[in-house]
Amino acid sequence: MINDNKKSREQLIKELHDIRAKYVQIEENQSNYFDIEKKLKKHMHNLKERIKELNCLYGISKLVENYGISSRDIIQ
Repeated sequence: MINDNKKSREQLIKELHDIRAKYVQIEENQSNYFDIEKKLKKHMHNLKERIKELNCLYGISKLVENYGISSRDIIQ
């Protein structure tokens, strides 16, 4: 346990000011973290959509390659 009885009023005020400044910094960091997390989730969603698109194109190319189906027939 810290003995604050031996600290001057000015020292305690300074410590309180420092603690408040650190608290504000923590809140800002947390806000930045949530913004970054939101952007990351959006990018992950977009990547999953691109993967689905690539899998579709891969499937179409396999149909053409394995079964000789024309791209015109596939599109129809």
